[in-house]
Amino acid sequence: MAVDLAALAGHEALAGVAPARLRRALSALVEAGAVGGGGAVDLEAVAEEMLSPEGPLSSAGEGRAVTLTQEQRDAVGRVRAAQGYEAFLLHGVTGSGKTEVYLELIAEVLARGQSALVLVPEIGLTPQTIRRFKERLRAPVVAWHSALTGRERLEAWCAAGAGEPAVVVGARSALFTPLPRLGLIVVDEAHDSSYKQGEGVRYHGSDMAVLRAQLEGCPVVLGSATPSLESVHNAHQGKFTLLQLRARPVGVALPAVRVVDMRTARTLERGAPNFSLTLLEALRARLARGEQSILFLNRRGFSQSVRCVSCGLIFKCPACLLPLPWHQRTQRLECHHCDLRAPLPHACPDCGRDDSFAPIGRGTERVEAQLKEAFPNARVERLDRDSDLSPLDLERRMRAGDVDILVGTQMVTKGHDFPRVTLVGVLDADGGLDLPDFRAAERSYQLLSQVAGRAGRADLPGEVLIQTHRPQDELILAAATHDFGRFCAHELRLRQLVGYPPFGHMCALRLEGPPGPELDAALAALAAHAQRVAPPVIARGPSPAPIEQLRGRRRFLLLLRAPRRDALHAALRDLCAVGGALPDALSWAVDVDPASFL
Repeated sequence: MAVDLAALAGHEALAGVAPARLRRALSALVEAGAVGGGGAVDLEAVAEEMLSPEGPLSSAGEGRAVTLTQEQRDAVGRVRAAQGYEAFLLHGVTGSGKTEVYLELIAEVLARGQSALVLVPEIGLTPQTIRRFKERLRAPVVAWHSALTGRERLEAWCAAGAGEPAVVVGARSALFTPLPRLGLIVVDEAHDSSYKQGEGVRYHGSDMAVLRAQLEGCPVVLGSATPSLESVHNAHQGKFTLLQLRARPVGVALPAVRVVDMRTARTLERGAPNFSLTLLEALRARLARGEQSILFLNRRGFSQSVRCVSCGLIFKCPACLLPLPWHQRTQRLECHHCDLRAPLPHACPDCGRDDSFAPIGRGTERVEAQLKEAFPNARVERLDRDSDLSPLDLERRMRAGDVDILVGTQMVTKGHDFPRVTLVGVLDADGGLDLPDFRAAERSYQLLSQVAGRAGRADLPGEVLIQTHRPQDELILAAATHDFGRFCAHELRLRQLVGYPPFGHMCALRLEGPPGPELDAALAALAAHAQRVAPPVIARGPSPAPIEQLRGRRRFLLLLRAPRRDALHAALRDLCAVGGALPDALSWAVDVDPASFL
């Protein structure tokens, strides 16, 4: 096959398409037998084939007609009527069709000759989103995320800035791609903490999307089934326009939720106390019907650590002073913070006892092993940062029916749309509630709601089993009834009582370095400056951070809280004098609106 790629790239219908994308599209057509066979190929014929309803650059994809619900039409109409900048909070229950709203709006923007920017929280969700957008939109869809090679990044940058209508889809850094005629910004799962840049220049992708929309004079849509409380408050204050999708499309109901009280529940004997018999019977029923299940546990590895049963020693990371999780697959103790990897010694370093070790707690790797033992004929897969299963491979295998039970960390809670998943099991709903962070309850609710939304997204009814030791907790009760309003009202009342965001503003100042006199002197200087902070600003600390040591460096935290940003900024100007005089061995970070305190 002889095709002049440069000439093809200059073809009117394909102008602006990245060369790498053209090469992939040509390869796909050749493999499918649509073009090729030797000799020169007519460029018009190739371009027509590429843009055909079945072609690799098609916007029609499956060609299915989508009928929007009345709520979806109302949301589209409201955004369409925006004159220049306006921020919209699209609050839709899981499976309510927020993506269809995005696609309808983007199609209109493209028809006007403008471009659109779509942010997603995880790199793993980008391929699936791009595939769906390519099926429906007749325009270049450009991926942007940190996993791109240097050449791919350059091609994506050039394609975005070419001036032709395009759609850029990517993680938070996609916010900075050049789009000369930007007509719409969409932030999917806008509540997600992955949008927060935690190193270098700290920013929140959702907030920056609103700022860029203001600068560009275009609407921005923040979509979520569980919006952040700050976004909810902004909607109450009139800063955001609230759009709601209260129900799934006709014929698709929200999954039924059952709370399993683990204080009294019967569990599988011998080795699997985190599996209630209720959950095991529900899994067995799905296997018998050929349906799929998802189990969620937000802990990686085989166990949280290993203990010597003779003397009680718990293996900890020498650099981070945290328990070392045990990974059965690699036969190593692995620190999830500094990436230390070490084999388990044959004898306890304290008491010298040989092979007297026992695992403590459970991670996804151990749950996977327990499932394979309980259901030997089931096809069990695991999705976490340690597994070999890629997001694309997972989607292919789940849709092909090659997986019966999927177990994983929070990676299984986001964005997945598998029509044959009818059961979701939450193995430990209480795991994140006791973290030293005022957003712990909010994050826990978001995870519960998101993972519950993976069940029953098509014609088959869904069910969610939440295993908990706190069945009367307000968070559990709200999640069990899909009542986000109830959770919001409860949590906002608590925040208002103590002046926490969104009823105030916060800043975290982090000081860290190797133990020694330099760190002690900097800590004393920071404490002296903190004592001069005057109302309405309130200072707490400096005190050891919740994770006191990482990678051999001690960490301290000073929290500032104020009802107004101007007062907070004034206090920061004085405190930042400490950071400007630090020795090179120490590091200093100022994090306004921190997303985490760990």
